[in-house]
Amino acid sequence: MGLASVRFDKINHIDLGNEDVLMKNKLADGTEILDPDIIRLDSLLAASSIDPKIQMEHKTIAIFNSTDHPGLAQKAGRLITNIGGDVIITSNGKNKHQLTGIYGEKSKTLDRLKQIFNVRDTIKATDEDLVSSRAQINLFLGDDYFEK
Repeated sequence: MGLASVRFDKINHIDLGNEDVLMKNKLADGTEILDPDIIRLDSLLAASSIDPKIQMEHKTIAIFNSTDHPGLAQKAGRLITNIGGDVIITSNGKNKHQLTGIYGEKSKTLDRLKQIFNVRDTIKATDEDLVSSRAQINLFLGDDYFEK
């Protein structure tokens, strides 16, 4: 449903069968499947999905999983890296958050990450999680991100 609003000239078609990204595998019952090689897939997608403004600003980004759901920070890190972001930290947040929040230097990268992660406003610098980060932008993933 969300793709219906994307302009046709902004869509790139990639045939994974021709890109040497899928590897043949067998399940325990003998069924043949195709598994993606994540490293090859990321390098293929990165070439076509880099946001030049994010890449040019070269802001360092820390991602904190502030939920009880494992693996969110790594998934978000892959997404941000594929669009040209410089993720230097993926970790668990000290506090749990219902809503995804972001803190950082005013920039195009900050604005774009707010848009991607549907963050309405920046969080206050008094959050104790921020003390541990050396990044210019800190993203705290909340339960709202998991529910997407």
